[in-house]
Formats: sequence, structure tokens, C-alpha cells
Amino acid sequence: MFEVFTYDDGRFKAFSYPPNQQKKVKLTGKEKQIHDFKEVSKFIRPEEGVYKSYGLATIDIANQTINFLPCNPTPILTKGTQSFPNSTDFELYEHTGENKIWAIANNGSGDVIYCNERSGNTMVFQNVDLDAIDQDFRIEDKLNNGYKKKFSRVYFCLDTFNFLTK
Repeated sequence: MFEVFTYDDGRFKAFSYPPNQQKKVKLTGKEKQIHDFKEVSKFIRPEEGVYKSYGLATIDIANQTINFLPCNPTPILTKGTQSFPNSTDFELYEHTGENKIWAIANNGSGDVIYCNERSGNTMVFQNVDLDAIDQDFRIEDKLNNGYKKKFSRVYFCLDTFNFLTK
């Protein structure tokens, strides 16, 4: 799994996505075609606003292409910063039997972390617009779709890329 930063001219930089970083790998290319693939000691992610779009992708080694996943993530890390403080409390919901997790920040920021088949069963961060659909409605929608509240207060650990109880 790779996080992909795409620029206006179609070029992209992609980095192996945490927690799948046994090796740190950087890809570069244009459109979906991979031009360069190398192991690196550290990532230098672009600053917020420098890139046009962000997504998660798998790679097709045989064709040397990237294949975007059908999810709408927000970068969890950008150059020198992370999208939310480590101390952010999340309310965690789980869909029993379908291996789905959804959590929303208790602070009203619209920060959501989820894991499902659309995200390649990997934890993904997304900042949602609570003005368009408020937090209570989003929670009610999850409950109506088979999710059950598992924890009222957990935090997301960037080292393990998982939720930990307070």
C-alpha cells in the first residue's frame, strides 16, 4: 500500500504507507505509470497545499502502475506535521463480522479514522465536513448500518497505526 501525492502536471510521489513500512519505499512517476522505485532511509513528504490530490494505491509490479483505492483519505502526515494531535480522543465503532472500524474525534473537528474493504483494510484518516452532515447524524448512520460502539475514548497511535485505550 502506498500514499500518493499527485501534482498539477500529473507527476506523483508515492511512499509506502504506514504501518506497511518494513522497508521505506519511494515511487515517482506520471499519471499511473511508475518511473522510479527506490528504497529510502526517510520520507520527505510534501507540504500541505503543494500537491493537487492525495490518495492510497496498490502497485501492479508487472505493469509498473499504481491503482488507486476507492476511498477519500486525507494525509495523516505531511512535511513536518501530522493532521491531528496525539492527544485527540476518538469514539470507536466496530462492525462485527465485517472487519470494519470507524472512529470520529470527540472534539467536533470532523477527524475520522476508518478501516474497511474500500481502504484496503488499512487505517485511513479523513477530515469530514460536519457542516454538511453533522457528527450526531454520522454516528446514527453507522449505528443503523450495523456498527456498535466499542469505546468512548481511545486515541490513535501513529507508531503502531492502531487505536489504544486511554
